[in-house]
Amino acid sequence: MKSMTGFANHTCEFTGGSATLEVRSVNNRGLDLKLRVPELFAALEPKLRETITKVAMRGSLQVNIRYSLQDDIPEAAAINEKMIDQVLSGIERIEDLALARHLSLAPSKASDILAIKGVMAHETGVAELTPDISQAVQSAMSQMIANWDMDRAREGEALARTLGDQVDTIADLVSDARALLPERKAKLEQGFIDKLKTLSEQFSEVEPERVAQEVALFIIKQDVVEELDRLDAHIDAARALFAENASIGRRAEFLIQEFNREANTLCSKAQHSELSRLGLELKTTIDQMREQIQNVE
Repeated sequence: MKSMTGFANHTCEFTGGSATLEVRSVNNRGLDLKLRVPELFAALEPKLRETITKVAMRGSLQVNIRYSLQDDIPEAAAINEKMIDQVLSGIERIEDLALARHLSLAPSKASDILAIKGVMAHETGVAELTPDISQAVQSAMSQMIANWDMDRAREGEALARTLGDQVDTIADLVSDARALLPERKAKLEQGFIDKLKTLSEQFSEVEPERVAQEVALFIIKQDVVEELDRLDAHIDAARALFAENASIGRRAEFLIQEFNREANTLCSKAQHSELSRLGLELKTTIDQMREQIQNVE
């Protein structure tokens, strides 16, 4: 089991400079990869994406790459005036269109424009991506992703222990609920018979056979053995699923829905204070599991 939440960074050196790579990830229904690559490494982007997607199955990932060269002069960063011209013209056109539709737009800030790729021109002493730099950055990416995957695996171990404990709690609650069934059945039968006796005092013609049929039908409708059996089956399925060496998050999300469905039915049929209490504890534990499973890849 692996978590979708993780962090790692790695710095590599090459002839004439160095690069720092960083990855952060959080949970997501699918795989959402945002890779910020400097212009110098643009040709490597497909290979870098391939390296990441061989490991990542789900999650929202933000990967950043920064670099510096020995002959870089930070002050040499300059504004790309041609690019600024195009951006400002675009903003002006958008504002005109919005005004024509009587829409009010929030004013653009300089920081918003500076964040646009290409607005800042960085003068460096390297004009092209050399094989040495390419190899160093690709190796650094592989190492960083391996470290990130180990970080997710460590958190996944903690998730597995927590989920395992919660499944054990559910199993104990189901066992306790099953132990209540004979007493609950007797109380339901007696309560139903008492109500029928009250009715029979008001109505003289009550057939004993019909009374027996009604009692049987009532007990069948309130029977929760089937729900408890399904919960036992879900417990076995969860334990098997959590032991798999694979991406199980989506299947776990589906399974937790099945757990919740049976717990809701159990509570609605309970008609017994202790069984109701156990049902509410079941729902609480299942909800705690659902929160943990949201982080499972």
